[in-house]
Amino acid sequence: MRLEVRVFDGSDDVTADSHVKLYPKGQRSSDIPMTAASAGQPSTAMVPVGFYDAQAIRERRGEAPSIRWAQQWLVQRYPDEYGRHLEVINYKSGYGALQVRPAPAEAAAAKGWTGIVYAAGDQSKEIGKSTASAEDLLFALPAGRYDIKVTLADKSTQWLRDIDVPADRTRLKTWSAASATRQ
Repeated sequence: MRLEVRVFDGSDDVTADSHVKLYPKGQRSSDIPMTAASAGQPSTAMVPVGFYDAQAIRERRGEAPSIRWAQQWLVQRYPDEYGRHLEVINYKSGYGALQVRPAPAEAAAAKGWTGIVYAAGDQSKEIGKSTASAEDLLFALPAGRYDIKVTLADKSTQWLRDIDVPADRTRLKTWSAASATRQ
């Protein structure tokens, strides 16, 4: 199974500036080798199904390093992940991540799509925008409930309503035209 790890500082993608160490759950003696991330790309490792812990380290000149642990990630073959499992580490407490992936039948419609986040039930103030993640949309957000406005390449818009983003976890939502509301 391909495990992909992205690292954020609040809503800012800092994956390329961070070093990720991956361990089997509860072990710290030797880490599992991961490919280093480049701009806009995840760190990756091929791993068997199981539980994992990860550590993200970000060093900047003149500042103490930022270190954040994520524990007990379950990497399993979920049918809607298509062999790729994404996890996000955020240096800011209280943040989580939302990954919106197109259903296989919707992949062509989702090419070049974008997303904007609003507080659930309130479309008066934009909270954030999506970050590209392969063919998926990725959002790093404070934990809470959100409405997502998806704009497709043909400029049509659809909504995913009342999506829960838990703190310190990555939520996957599969998008299809049937699961969204049109506007």
